[in-house]
Amino acid sequence: MATLCGWASIDERGSARGGSAGDQNGKEVKTGNWYDFGQKIVLRFKDRAKAKKAAQTMKTLCTGNYVGYDQNQRTTLYTEMQKVGWDASKLKTKCETDCSAMMSPVLRSAGISVSKDIYTGNMVAAIMGTGQFTKLTASKYTDSGDYLLTGDIMVNEGSHTIMALEDGAKAGGESSGSSSSGSSSSGASSGGALNKTPKWTGKVTADVLNVRTWAGEENAKLTSYPQIKNGAEVGVCAEVKDGDGDIWYYIQINGSKGQKYGFVHSAYIAKTSGGSAASSGGSHEKGDTVQFTGSRHYVSSDDTGAGSKATPCTAKITNKKDGTLHPYHLQGSGVYGWVNASDIK
Repeated sequence: MATLCGWASIDERGSARGGSAGDQNGKEVKTGNWYDFGQKIVLRFKDRAKAKKAAQTMKTLCTGNYVGYDQNQRTTLYTEMQKVGWDASKLKTKCETDCSAMMSPVLRSAGISVSKDIYTGNMVAAIMGTGQFTKLTASKYTDSGDYLLTGDIMVNEGSHTIMALEDGAKAGGESSGSSSSGSSSSGASSGGALNKTPKWTGKVTADVLNVRTWAGEENAKLTSYPQIKNGAEVGVCAEVKDGDGDIWYYIQINGSKGQKYGFVHSAYIAKTSGGSAASSGGSHEKGDTVQFTGSRHYVSSDDTGAGSKATPCTAKITNKKDGTLHPYHLQGSGVYGWVNASDIK
């Protein structure tokens, strides 16, 4: 069964600009089955109540005749919705929008503020900047509507965007929030939650390290400890891979604001005691041919920067330095630099 979605399509003449205000043919803004328009990103509400409110607003706008499509007047829907307190059921003035501009008043109706001027090229950053969404990039979310949840926003950056108006057929095991981003974790309890008992102790190697609410730079910073400084000691409880395959540590912080938990990139934590860090050298040796599975390589084994983009490939170990942040130097078609031990097989 296809997943019902809503979106702004095209004007009554099949053009992007210059049509009459309002939906002239019932198809300028519309509901319809999920379809593939090249989407590579899904933005998911962390709050299910807000997700359902936004989806209801989208459905109301798409099934009425007050909203048409015109890129020249794309923000007039925002203006008219603002006049009626973001309540779509009260909209009685004909106005216009386009696919991305439509998302702003829809989100406003759910209490989430984004600029009326967003477009498909910047909307992902703008919406993620609210701290109320998780970015999903795994193929099961982008290649069909089966795993979508009500309110999920699909985006092909620079091109088009639509919203899911119902749960997909296989969405029963999905959840809101960052834990459903397609990332994998090591260190979960039997109940599925991450362990809160540190396995080992590490210290911060970056000058200042951001602490986030889940694995991935797109997620919001922790309110209590948004950043921790160089040399700070933390307890490492678990490992979680983000959507790009990078390893993040689930850490325990003990400070002036009490004991808290958050996520930091593994590249900026060096083991000081206890078990093994993800970046410690393993059984592979110089000269071995291995599979590189990561997405970053670094200019040195102790590089504390963000590294450069790399792609999975077969590679040769050309050097090894145990006990460093990135203990293996690889050379292959998609990688040439120092990498984390966890990124090779």
